[in-house]
Amino acid sequence: MRTSVMGVLKGNVEEMAADVCRLTHYDPRCVGSSVIVSLVIHNLVYNDYVLSVDEVVQMGKKYDESIEEYVRLAANPNIEALQLDERGKTGYTLKTLSAALWALWHPTDFVEGLVAIVNEGGDADTNGAPAGAVLGARFGYNAIPVEYTEGLNRYKDLKSEFERLILLIH
Repeated sequence: MRTSVMGVLKGNVEEMAADVCRLTHYDPRCVGSSVIVSLVIHNLVYNDYVLSVDEVVQMGKKYDESIEEYVRLAANPNIEALQLDERGKTGYTLKTLSAALWALWHPTDFVEGLVAIVNEGGDADTNGAPAGAVLGARFGYNAIPVEYTEGLNRYKDLKSEFERLILLIH
C-alpha cells in the first residue's frame, strides 16, 4: 500500500520500493508486489507506457514464482476472477497486486476502475490504495474527481506535498 509513491521518484525504483517494503514485510511475494506496482507507476508517469502481462510476469519471477498466477488472473477483464473477497485471503499481497494490475489493464477511467475494485469487497482499502495509485498514474491527476480529494483530512497539507512531489518529477 505505501510503496506506490516510489514509482514517481527518479532513481532505482526497484531498489527503493524493495527497501521500503522490507521495512515491515520481508517475504519475497510482498517485495515483488511492491516492486511491480512501483515500476508500473514509474512506466506510466515517465514513459506513458503500460507494461504487458509478460513483462510483469518476468518481473515477478525475480521474486517468487507464485506471482505469475495472480498476474495472469489480473489479465482477465472479469474482475470477479480476482476473488478479492475470498475468505482467508483478504489483505494478501498477491490479491492486492492483482487488483492494481487489473486497474492497469481494464478500466476506461479512474472512477470506473476504483469503484470496481472497492466494490469487490474483501480488504477494500488495501486493494484500493495501489489500484488508485495505478489509476491516477494511468489517467492523470485531473481524472480524479475533486470530491475524492478535497474531503480528505488535512487536504491543504496533502495538496502542498503533492505539488512539491510534482516539482521533483519535472
